[in-house]
Amino acid sequence: MPRSVSETPKVKIIEIYGKIMTDYFSQLCESEIIKELNYPHDSICSGINVIHRVFEIVLIKTKNLKKTYHYSQKAYYYYLEYIDQIYRANLSQNLNNVDIVLFVYKKTIYDIYDGDEDDESSQTLSNIMTLNNDVIQFDEQEWREILLKIMKLINLLFHWSNTRINFHERCILLNKYLLRFIYNIDKTNSLLQILEIVQEKTDMSFVVYDNLLSELLKKIESVNSKNDTFSNDSALLKFYIEESTFQEKFETGNMKDFVKWLYL
Repeated sequence: MPRSVSETPKVKIIEIYGKIMTDYFSQLCESEIIKELNYPHDSICSGINVIHRVFEIVLIKTKNLKKTYHYSQKAYYYYLEYIDQIYRANLSQNLNNVDIVLFVYKKTIYDIYDGDEDDESSQTLSNIMTLNNDVIQFDEQEWREILLKIMKLINLLFHWSNTRINFHERCILLNKYLLRFIYNIDKTNSLLQILEIVQEKTDMSFVVYDNLLSELLKKIESVNSKNDTFSNDSALLKFYIEESTFQEKFETGNMKDFVKWLYL
C-alpha cells in the first residue's frame, strides 16, 4: 500500500503496525521449529496477541514510533526464541502460554515501566520515517478503541477456525488485505459483523474467502463517510430472516453478487 502524502499520525501508526505484522510472519516463515510444527495456529495467534499488546502499551506510554517499532520487534524475536528453546530442549509438554507472555513482557514492556529503556533502533525504520519525527500526538482513548477493533479485524481476517486455509494462504491474506482494511478501520463496523456471521454459517475454501474479502474491501473503500451504512438490523434480516436467500446467493460462488445483495 503506497504511503499517504498527508503523513498524519494515524497513517504513521498504521504503517508501523503493518510492518511489524509483516515482519512477524516473515520470521515465522524462517523458523525451523514453527515449520516442523506445521505452523500451529494457536502459537501464531498467541504471538499476534502478544505483539499487539506490546505495540499498544509502548505506543500509548511513549508516543514514540521508533520505540514502538523497536519493542514490538523485540516482542516477536523473544516470543519465537522462547518457543524454539522449549522445543529444542524437548520440553514442549511444559509449554505454557502464560509463561511465554510473561517472558516477552519482561524482555520488553517491563523496561518501559522500570525506566530502563533500550534506545537501540532498527535501521530498517529509516526507510519509513526520519529520525526527527518519532514522537507524535494523538488521542489515547481513541487509539485504544482503534487498536481493539484492529485486533478483532486481524482475528477475523485470518479465520483461524477454518482448517481449509493454510499458513501460506494466510500470508497472502496478510499482504493483500491487512493494511487496506486498517486504513478503512473507521468504516468496518458492518464488515466485521458480516465476516463473523459468514464465517459461522459457511465452510469456505481459500479461493472463495479471498474473493469475499476482495468484494467487501471494494465496498468499504467506495464509502466516503466514516459512518457505517449497514445497520445491525439489516444484517440480522439478511442472515437470519432471509437465510435461504443467503445460502442460495453464497453457494453460487459469485462473491460480487453476494456482497451486492448484502448491501441492498
